[in-house]
Amino acid sequence: MLERAGVGVDELAGSADPVFQFATEYAAILATSMTPAEVAKLLGLTPVRVRQMIRQRSLYAIRVDGRWHVPIFQFLGNTLIPNIGQVNERLAEFDPVSVMRWYTNEDPELEDSSGNLMTPLEWLKTGRSAQTVIEILPDA
Repeated sequence: MLERAGVGVDELAGSADPVFQFATEYAAILATSMTPAEVAKLLGLTPVRVRQMIRQRSLYAIRVDGRWHVPIFQFLGNTLIPNIGQVNERLAEFDPVSVMRWYTNEDPELEDSSGNLMTPLEWLKTGRSAQTVIEILPDA
């Protein structure tokens, strides 16, 4: 994606440039995302139901060139992470890189019973309350 835009990727590789890092993460999210049809097959749903979930914002998706891309971080095997839809509804206005970073960074408000910090995704994967995660959401 960057090369097509005329960016000298070799010059930036290993760079601490935040724009390069953002673009690289965005490209990785798109490259590993699924189409609504692929999500439907994975979850045993119809593509119509998947597009409905996207419209309802319970499934986080990115629209690029008229096509939906569903990031894979929302899935645990062949199911959605428990309660992630409730959180996704409140993240719809955020860009995919910020959403991914937020979901995958430890938060001091999320601790397991041993006092270990957890990421919002780890918290949800264990079936814990979505409300706890919703309370620590960043402001839009």
